[in-house]
Amino acid sequence: MAAHHTEEQVKQNYVAAMGPTLGKFFHQLWNECVWLHWKWDEYVALFGTKQQRLDLLMKTAPAFFTVVDDCLWNDVLLHLARLTDPKNVAGKDTLTLHRLPQLVEPAVRDAVWAQLKDVINKTKFARDRRNRHIGHRELSLALQENAKPLEPASRKAVSDAIKAVADLLSVVDEHYCNSTVGYEHSKIGDAEALLQALRAAQHAFKDRDRAFEAAEMELLEWEREPE
Repeated sequence: MAAHHTEEQVKQNYVAAMGPTLGKFFHQLWNECVWLHWKWDEYVALFGTKQQRLDLLMKTAPAFFTVVDDCLWNDVLLHLARLTDPKNVAGKDTLTLHRLPQLVEPAVRDAVWAQLKDVINKTKFARDRRNRHIGHRELSLALQENAKPLEPASRKAVSDAIKAVADLLSVVDEHYCNSTVGYEHSKIGDAEALLQALRAAQHAFKDRDRAFEAAEMELLEWEREPE
């Protein structure tokens, strides 16, 4: 549905297929899932593909790209944690996947519940890290004093969690719209463009250095020549 439509058209299509309450809510979840995939794809392109890319980033601006790595990683974990928050946090209603079962038709409710349980299980590590390390700092963990270890996290765990979220939305999409969205195919590509620019700059600097070396050698040869 999303590939050949504007965002507003996608929203109106969901409202037409699902009704105003579920349609508007589902459209916001669709937005969240698209944005989550975009951020993760950019992270993987920079930090999770090839060692040569990491070497290029660390050679160019090691402190800056270390910060970018940390910020993008934490932001994706926060995003996963938000999507699986309770329906009410600190007295405020939340945009959470937990609302889906009560909004969908009975015919698809069991399938939604089953996939939601999978999402909750696969995002457990993200909520643990949000609650004890990112959103809040557990004192014993920060001081490394008899703290319970954080739930293990890896790029595979994040990829599996994001896929589970997309699979959950696909259950609803397929029931109401007889179609699914290829979230994994929606990419920004800015990370790739950045890497290309850094490679070009690296080659330019090498060419400049070679030119300076050649000019210096020519100058030395010229100075050795007799008057």
